[in-house]
Amino acid sequence: YGDTYVGGSIRYTGTCKQNSDKRLKKDIQTIDGALDKVLKLRGVTYYWKNREEMASVRGVKADSLEYTYEKGKQIGVIAQELEEVLPELVETDNEGFKSVNYINLTPVLIEAVKELKAEKDELQTTVEKQQQKIDNQQQQIDELKKMVEELLKK
Repeated sequence: YGDTYVGGSIRYTGTCKQNSDKRLKKDIQTIDGALDKVLKLRGVTYYWKNREEMASVRGVKADSLEYTYEKGKQIGVIAQELEEVLPELVETDNEGFKSVNYINLTPVLIEAVKELKAEKDELQTTVEKQQQKIDNQQQQIDELKKMVEELLKK
């Protein structure tokens, strides 16, 4: 029990699992306003700083730093920005450095997709009603045209 800090990548076969059994939870509530929350987030690409830069930020000598951050372009979020929207997904360590629980961002994204689907369905219903109204009006116009033509013949 407790925290484990690892520098570098973790590669494994199998799956990574987190307890999620309903019997272990209480005060369960659906995430409201998930779409608004997601729209406030910013996905970014970035590169990790090099050993010297990282040591400077941490206030230590470069040779004392065990540096194994992933090389190449990365994708993620900025913890400070995420914390403003979803503080429960950000943790601050004893040195003030922030980390993100990316796995628990998934339920927010799930609810945001469901909200988008509901909005799409509502819009589709509105469009269908408008089309029906347009069709009815066109039918009325056609009938009025016939009536006018008949009146003009007389």
